[in-house]
Amino acid sequence: MAANTKQIQDGKSEATVSFNDQSKQLTISSTEKPTVTVEKQGNMIVAKDQSGKILSASLKNEQGQVLVLNQKLELTKTYSPQEIQAMKARYSQQQ
Repeated sequence: MAANTKQIQDGKSEATVSFNDQSKQLTISSTEKPTVTVEKQGNMIVAKDQSGKILSASLKNEQGQVLVLNQKLELTKTYSPQEIQAMKARYSQQQ
């Protein structure tokens, strides 16, 4: 299994982020939180728990909006292209 792994630590909190090149899955495991796996399924990005249960999903529609879905794949939030650009600007400055 070919995976790229990075350890992240902030004080006593520690997490491991791994990307598996073969399965195209991103896995985040922590000493304090449950493990989450993120993967692309069709046109959606899906976050799952360790048992494979869907936690949430998101996708981009034709208008450029990002739709956030809950565990039942029901719409819970919509972000406009302007909101997405504002978040990109905000979070890219923090790095």
